[in-house]
Amino acid sequence: MELGSGVAIAGVVVAGGGVAITAIRSFAKDGKSNGHCADHSGMCQRVDGFESWLDKIESKLDRVIERRVNPRE
Repeated sequence: MELGSGVAIAGVVVAGGGVAITAIRSFAKDGKSNGHCADHSGMCQRVDGFESWLDKIESKLDRVIERRVNPRE
């Protein structure tokens, strides 16, 4: 997979996650405790895990970019 394709796919995944979170927030405002549904904490953990996964990919992409800028001699 090319670098640009990987970045594009990651962007689509992040955007899709944002849409999903917005949809969940709009449905969860039905008088639940503190405005959160019962699955709120689980969703927060999944989002945190997803963000850490994206951070790992970002660091790997940074290394690949550095290698392309500074090729081995």
